[in-house]
Amino acid sequence: MTEGLRNIKFSKMPSPPITDSEVSKMNADIKESFSKIKPVCDIVMVCPSAESISNFVARVSELKRDVMQELQQYLLFPFITHLKSTEIEKKFEIQWRLVDGMRVVLEKVVVNSYDMCYKIETTLLSMVFDNSKPGMLAEVPEELKHSVMKCLTVLQVNLDKRFREKMLRTQVPLLAQAVFVSVHVAKLEKHRALRLSALNSLMAHTAIHPQLTTDKARIPEPTLEALVVDMLSSILPGVLAALQDVALCPNNPGHAVVVVSRGGSESSKEPPTRRAF
Repeated sequence: MTEGLRNIKFSKMPSPPITDSEVSKMNADIKESFSKIKPVCDIVMVCPSAESISNFVARVSELKRDVMQELQQYLLFPFITHLKSTEIEKKFEIQWRLVDGMRVVLEKVVVNSYDMCYKIETTLLSMVFDNSKPGMLAEVPEELKHSVMKCLTVLQVNLDKRFREKMLRTQVPLLAQAVFVSVHVAKLEKHRALRLSALNSLMAHTAIHPQLTTDKARIPEPTLEALVVDMLSSILPGVLAALQDVALCPNNPGHAVVVVSRGGSESSKEPPTRRAF
């Protein structure tokens, strides 16, 4: 068993965000699903491992979307808690497994909590940001960076419109950090899949991701467009310079990276596993 997959057991954990009173108010369908998924979540909470996370992913995939929407905070709670904990610091393999497990939930819901979004965003960025290193990127495995970039993208793409606008109004420094990290991963890293995931993260944080725009690559809501313009106005020169470096890099690993860095979209999907490196 590798260092990252030791049986890490946590004896003291905060209580999950669902009380007995809230359970009693659930409709029958959600209550039944909750009773089935709760033991799986409990195992991930007590002992995060490859097996427990894989079992979680398999069981969650069986849930209906409306159930996942209702239970999203409960499902994500073990993952957020562990990733914020120092208990798994430097245990990179378990970290990327946790990030990937969290992404499975985020892909199937509309993120309905601003506070939860903020916690996930700040936690993920802290895993790959280090202002003492060149490019301010942490010295962590490419697999972890790749998982973080993909999870950040899904988080922003599936964020409730109200909270996207609130974040653009109130969290410009945080979004600027996310843009900075995404651009520098795209600029400094070598592998195609990782660089593409970083460019997708950049587009998601600036609301120009294909899933957030029209078929003519326009932000559909004028209010949101104005907020994005305001946010970008202070950081755009640096972003454009870095993207130009990505597009003109003589060692560029693929045409798709050039296309996306110029504002296009890559139609082909990333490989389904992390073995893109």
